[in-house]
Amino acid sequence: MSKRDKDPRQVYLKGVRLSYPHLHERQKASEDAEPKFSASFLIDPSTKQGKENIRLIEAAIEEARTAAKFSDKVKFKPGRMCFFDGDENTDDEGEVKAGYEGMMVIKASNKDPVRLFTRKKGEVDRDNSPFYGGCEVECRLGLFGTTKGGSPGIFASLDGVRFWDDGEPFGKAQVSDDDWDDDEDDEDEDDDPMA
Repeated sequence: MSKRDKDPRQVYLKGVRLSYPHLHERQKASEDAEPKFSASFLIDPSTKQGKENIRLIEAAIEEARTAAKFSDKVKFKPGRMCFFDGDENTDDEGEVKAGYEGMMVIKASNKDPVRLFTRKKGEVDRDNSPFYGGCEVECRLGLFGTTKGGSPGIFASLDGVRFWDDGEPFGKAQVSDDDWDDDEDDEDEDDDPMA
């Protein structure tokens, strides 16, 4: 299929932030779920690239809706739409998760291994992977509609991810050199730390 004839449900997103990457090993989304490769991608709607990504996703959602024969009146239940407002992604205390505030998010998964590339389009060495939550990537996703699971939903197939640039990692901060005292003589020599 040439680029000109590409499936309108396929999207190529650029300048997105990787979150919850499970790109090298399958993980279960829930206890009863089939293990899959998966990731979330954060899109900044205030940037030119973010606006373009959102436009592509919304067009692909409409194509997926049409292909699945879902009417315009179909409302999707929570968890049945792959594209959502990051402010809805909250922790147990109801706080928006770090990095998600003001962002749009698209979640994708695939039971089959995902093509992974370096910035220079080389294959990624699994033991030396550049991917982590917070890095900037490009991704290729395929959107589709289904009633599998009991109600209508639109989901994204994770087809490929390309590392683009480093970013602020998600999660707790790493211990740095500045987190340690400089004075080595504070401890009394008679104190046995193992006693």
